[in-house]
This record gives sequence, C-alpha cells and structure tokens, in this order.
Amino acid sequence: MIYISDVFCIYKSDIEDSKIIGFLEAFVLEENQLNGYMRTLYVDPEHQRKGVGSLMLSYVKNTFKEVKSFTLETSIYNNKVIPIIKLQLNFR
Repeated sequence: MIYISDVFCIYKSDIEDSKIIGFLEAFVLEENQLNGYMRTLYVDPEHQRKGVGSLMLSYVKNTFKEVKSFTLETSIYNNKVIPIIKLQLNFR
C-alpha cells in the first residue's frame, strides 16, 4: 500500500499550554486518488461541541480538494462523529 498524501491534523489550544485536544489522520492511496480515507478522529471530551472536529474536517476537505469521497474508519463506540460529518460537511 503506497500513500500518495498523508495529512495528520493536530489542533492545539493556545489557552491550555499547547495541549493536544484533537487529531485526525487523512490520506489517499496511489491506486485511487479520487477516494480518500480518514481515521483516528479524536476530540478531547472537554472540547467536544466547540467546533474542533469541524475545523479539522474542513482542513482535510480543503487539503484534498480533488478527492470525491472519503471513507471514515472509526471505532464502533465513536457514534458521535458520524452525524457531525453528515450534517456539517455534507459527507455521506
């Protein structure tokens, strides 16, 4: 498997001594550059519902403008993330 692009987004809070409060990994494979993958989406519980996840998803969407669709790999226990992606960023 060859990655053609690999973006690891980290959102740090200026107020909290650069504490990592969210991260997301996104990439496309050389074989199919129109389909992207996102995984390891995490936002610290204290910072959820404050736009951190949306900011990271928007960054990925803008970075991979040529990508037509994304597959999200997440834990089955992370059921909060799917409605956020569908509603705020129009992902399916």
